[in-house]
Amino acid sequence: MPRGKGTYGSKVGRPPKKKTMKKVKKKLTANQKKIASAAAPKNKITGADFKALKKGKKGGSKKRK
Repeated sequence: MPRGKGTYGSKVGRPPKKKTMKKVKKKLTANQKKIASAAAPKNKITGADFKALKKGKKGGSKKRK
């Protein structure tokens, strides 16, 4: 293993640790808003949204042959 400043074995010359950024709440797209509005809470996509969408899909579209 090579020796000296900045090599694998030494901590001297290593770059400083990256600072963590604060989490930014991302906005939903138009299609995501449609999914989120199916059940409460209206601003977040949850399992209840998919359950409501599946329940409301009784007829559905017909498959082609």
